[in-house]
Amino acid sequence: METIDEQRRSWKSRPLIWLERRPLRRQLMQDELNRQYLRKGDDVYLFRLYSGKEKVAKAELFDADPELAANKEKYEHDAYDIRDYSFLTFQIRAIRDVLATATPENLDIPALLRAAATTRNGELPYRISIRRGEQETLLYEKKYRVDGDKNLEVLYLLYILKKCGYMDAIFNALPELPDDFPLLLMCFADAAIRRRVEDYMCIPGLAAMYALAFAPRHLNVRDQLKLAEFGRGNPRFQELLGISLYRYGYHIYCPYFYVLNTDIQELHHFRAAFCSDVLLFLLSAPETLPQLRQLLDYGAEAYLSGSSMAYIAFPTSSPFFTRNIMGYLALNNDARLADWLHQELVEKTWFAKDHKILKTADLIAALQKLA
Repeated sequence: METIDEQRRSWKSRPLIWLERRPLRRQLMQDELNRQYLRKGDDVYLFRLYSGKEKVAKAELFDADPELAANKEKYEHDAYDIRDYSFLTFQIRAIRDVLATATPENLDIPALLRAAATTRNGELPYRISIRRGEQETLLYEKKYRVDGDKNLEVLYLLYILKKCGYMDAIFNALPELPDDFPLLLMCFADAAIRRRVEDYMCIPGLAAMYALAFAPRHLNVRDQLKLAEFGRGNPRFQELLGISLYRYGYHIYCPYFYVLNTDIQELHHFRAAFCSDVLLFLLSAPETLPQLRQLLDYGAEAYLSGSSMAYIAFPTSSPFFTRNIMGYLALNNDARLADWLHQELVEKTWFAKDHKILKTADLIAALQKLA
């Protein structure tokens, strides 16, 4: 809910979450500033606020507007004031209570991050089942909690702090936070931040590998192998990544609702399940993530199930999990692979298209050569 002060405030000065200058690619869009229809090819800014649809304005009008020009400067140089975000509400109380009254003078970033990183909140629910004929048997259920998947709000907190210029303060606080916490910063499409995390964690090559893992495209087999090999060569990283993914759930994609808000420009690469390739880091170590370990233990007939909206996120990401499992079995010459291949590529016909896009069969063949 927005406060009365926020409602009265000009929309032009509210924090941006997207700003892009380019030729307009669509017809029949109205300029937000003069309400005139624009032509395809016009030099425009496309921009978004926290609420509402994408807006567009001619670049010359946008840059000539004092409020928008000042807002652009803040957005591009991470120079917002923490009070600019007072209209946002968080369900994690440790975040909500601080931001409601935060000012540059009283903001204690180490204390805020300690509370955000250690307070246990809701996690994504999931089910594992087997189906034989018309009979479905539930094997495991992590039940939905009323506070939902609120751990992911910590990533949005980091985004706000970043846009307010507190990145140095965040890195200074890292020694007091859980060892997996720096990996959240790798979610941002920011090469400089990723290099800082690589240096902090002393894992050479981490930044380049994350640029690949979160590339906004489906990876070819050669690139998939790079991620798997990098993970295998860094077992401590695998352990921390498994903790991070289980707690925050940013490896899950659902076409029916956003697990992550991909309207935020620095998180846009999480759209269309591109984020799920991060699982490949764990291909050689399924024990590092509970869902992978459980699926492997329950056998080839098991699958991530659930038809209600509360449980739908994991089933839509299921092929990424089973690609990992079959890759692990191939890498270890495990006799169970034949059964998994038959179930995933033949019996479960609803996943056939996904496995073709993910090049699962080709990956398995390549891994068998490495075994």
